[in-house]
Amino acid sequence: MIVKTLLGIGALATAIAAPPVAFAESYMHPANNERGYTVHPDHFKSTKTREQVMAELDAARADGSLRYLQRGLPVPERNAGPGRSREEVAREAASMTFQDRRQMHVQTGRGR
Repeated sequence: MIVKTLLGIGALATAIAAPPVAFAESYMHPANNERGYTVHPDHFKSTKTREQVMAELDAARADGSLRYLQRGLPVPERNAGPGRSREEVAREAASMTFQDRRQMHVQTGRGR
């Protein structure tokens, strides 16, 4: 009985202590602050070589997407393809049911 209790306590202590050990290997660590974590760049392990990163940077400069990425903006699509014609949009609007229109108004914030 005592052996089972001691083994149970040992297993519980191991289970409680294991998550902080896992966080020690990660890039972000939990903390008691507003964000809830701290960042440790020296713990980061990249899977890419420096040459691969430099090649990606040169490609982003060449296609113009670097300007958007530096500002945290989404990169616009280069070739979205031809859009729908005015007639196609009018035909679609005319064929919508009442429920379709109601759902569209709810999704766009115009309805309740």
